[in-house]
Amino acid sequence: MDTVRLHRLCLGVTLLLGGCTVGPDYRPDRVDLPHGFNAAPDGDVGAGWTRATHDWWAQLGDPVLNDLVEIATRNNLDIREASAHLLAERELRARDEAALSPQVSVGAQAGNLQYSTATEYPPGLTGVDSNTRFWGYSLNVSWELDVFGRVRRGLEARDASVDALEAQRRGVLLATVSELVSDYAALRAAQARREVALANLRSTRDSAALVQRLYARGLANTLQTAEAQTEVDRARATIAPFDTVATQARDAIAVLLGRPPEAIGVDLNTPRALPTPPPLPAVLPSMVVANRPDIRVAERRYAEATARIGVAVAALYPDFTVPLTFDPSSAMIHTLMTTNALAWSALLSATAPLYTGGRLSAQVKAARAEAEAARLDYQHTIIRAFAEVEDALAAFHNEATRQGALADAVRDSSAALDRSERLYGAGLTGYLDVLSAQRSAYAARDARITSQLALMSDAVNTYRAIGAGWQGISVTETTLPVPHDEQARWAKHWRPHV
Repeated sequence: MDTVRLHRLCLGVTLLLGGCTVGPDYRPDRVDLPHGFNAAPDGDVGAGWTRATHDWWAQLGDPVLNDLVEIATRNNLDIREASAHLLAERELRARDEAALSPQVSVGAQAGNLQYSTATEYPPGLTGVDSNTRFWGYSLNVSWELDVFGRVRRGLEARDASVDALEAQRRGVLLATVSELVSDYAALRAAQARREVALANLRSTRDSAALVQRLYARGLANTLQTAEAQTEVDRARATIAPFDTVATQARDAIAVLLGRPPEAIGVDLNTPRALPTPPPLPAVLPSMVVANRPDIRVAERRYAEATARIGVAVAALYPDFTVPLTFDPSSAMIHTLMTTNALAWSALLSATAPLYTGGRLSAQVKAARAEAEAARLDYQHTIIRAFAEVEDALAAFHNEATRQGALADAVRDSSAALDRSERLYGAGLTGYLDVLSAQRSAYAARDARITSQLALMSDAVNTYRAIGAGWQGISVTETTLPVPHDEQARWAKHWRPHV
């Protein structure tokens, strides 16, 4: 290629590279945020939020729970799966970026060519050997000039997808921690309710023994002894369901830890007190938008869909490529590097759609519709997030009020049970009063534990709703299951032998 033509080709490439990027530029919607939440606690928003976003579960003061969270953030299979998807998307982004660079390939050929001797062309040609040895090699370069931004818009979409998967992994992390705390609270609540049921069983057995003593003295009848024994049987029957709930909670925790139930590695059989949730942090709607992973996912998917419009629009415009080929060939290997053996081509190629039956315009319309759907989903996600925060805050405060009333009920019912048992022992009241007092006292204690569990669940839901928890955890990047050097050995092992 002479110098003049080379300069002209370089100038043409430079002009083409200065082309425009078609399609709309992404601009996120302006979101009108409320001034605050109706049920939000008072306090210093900044300080409260900082404490809440970093290991809020540690404020429960339970070292066993802290150990479980640490194990789960390392071993949870959902988190590791989300990390693998993120790793794959980043590699796909690197693959798409390679389209901006020239693609170079090399090849080599060697062999014999056998020609037909049944025909002569040109006519009268004689003395031509029908068997020819052939040697050749090639260097091929192809460079797509991204004049209208098809590749660049695709990279914008891929970048947004990477960000969305990163936020999605944060959402998986947040969900894992929240579910773990909820399952742990359910386990401790089941153990506490079992202890209350055992205490009630002991109380009914004591009452039954008292009835038997009074019966032996002629101060009670067989109906009362039967009722007392029935109450003992009823109390004994309430214990087994709590064992079932505890077993299910332990198994759920094992799944979150990424381990079989028999290999949890943490003592969960020894009962511990049900954690008491700390005061909820003050939070603003802007913090929720900034920290909730699902909102970030929706916003990034909206950006990705907007970039896909540019990809679809670019397909309406010509494609420009620069194919360069260097293809020497010779019948003898020692002449392969000579000037006569050289063959090359340098072109500037352009292709443009002429008629596609409406396929390309339909793709553009579909991309615009998908972007609009993503925009609406983004808005819907924000509104839903605010509603979830309001619901969680209201549920927490209402349950806290209910728990205060249940504490009074436990105190009053315990006093009533004590009085009824003393009056019955003195023969001043009937046994039905004792049974009624026992049932009321047991129901009040059991309801109080259930309320404590509900309050804990409301606290977990609130932390999850405001997007708190993932900020304080560093997730190790997932690597490929097979190291690169081992992959190379596999490739070498399975390479076909020529």
